[in-house]
Amino acid sequence: FKETLGDDMKEILADIEEGMIRIRDVVTDLKNFAYPEKPGAESEFTLMEVLKSARKIVAGGIERVEVDVDLPEDIVVRGQKTQLMHVFINLLNNAGHALRDGPVHGQPRITVRGSVLEEMVTVEVADNGPGVPPEIMNRVFEPFFTTRPVGAGMGMGLSICHTIMESHQGSIRVGNRAEGGAIFTITLPIAQEVQKSC
Repeated sequence: FKETLGDDMKEILADIEEGMIRIRDVVTDLKNFAYPEKPGAESEFTLMEVLKSARKIVAGGIERVEVDVDLPEDIVVRGQKTQLMHVFINLLNNAGHALRDGPVHGQPRITVRGSVLEEMVTVEVADNGPGVPPEIMNRVFEPFFTTRPVGAGMGMGLSICHTIMESHQGSIRVGNRAEGGAIFTITLPIAQEVQKSC
């Protein structure tokens, strides 16, 4: 059938097929996020898997933002995948929200950088927005603390991220970059099996 079509029609069909594959992937990621693992059930997975799923879920909120990723594909951690997806979704959403009024310099950009040192992985999620005001820096992980207007946020996102990171024997902290913008740094232990093979 495809052989009988003109080049323009073949290109349109290829675009439709690619769009359907993207929709399928997003629906799969949403189902995984909506129906998390049983409490206490852990598995091993790469952080890149988690980041890719999170990016698909928040794609609409950061569509005008360039996302620059430098995260080794083979970093394996152990824990609850959907909980770590929640952390990345929250950090990407917050960065996108910070960039709505435009970046401090250049094009709106979120950078995600990861590295491994001994038995820990560090991932930095940074933006080139206005940054976090110093006077609220030590409050951002408090439950119900928000800088957004009433009804625009409950102030639970970063508090939940903090709890998730602690439950994974990791940490999360916030700062501002010298060149402008906020930076959130998470640390996690790499999976034990990976440590043994190193």
